[in-house]
Amino acid sequence: MKKSALGILVLAGSLMGASPAPPVATAPATIDISKVSCSDLIKADALDRAAVVMFYWGYEAAKAGVSTFKTGVLQSATEHLMGVCQKNPSQTMFDAMRATNIKAF
Repeated sequence: MKKSALGILVLAGSLMGASPAPPVATAPATIDISKVSCSDLIKADALDRAAVVMFYWGYEAAKAGVSTFKTGVLQSATEHLMGVCQKNPSQTMFDAMRATNIKAF
């Protein structure tokens, strides 16, 4: 996983276990979300991947000024997004989302 974009997703829940958590890479001070690539998403573990996708859907919803989404459509859009990313790993997340052309909100 690249240090670039996915470092933002360090989860606090890992600190709550009884045994010491493994060392976590330090996230960069600034992340340009316009440069996060499909490759970054693909390389992430499942939990981070889900968090990244939900972040981007939320970002797009906020830009559109909406506060609701259609769960079934969002699930289909996410599946389509992952397919786009698998075929185009160098594409940015924003470009991949535009390629899905699915309105979930």
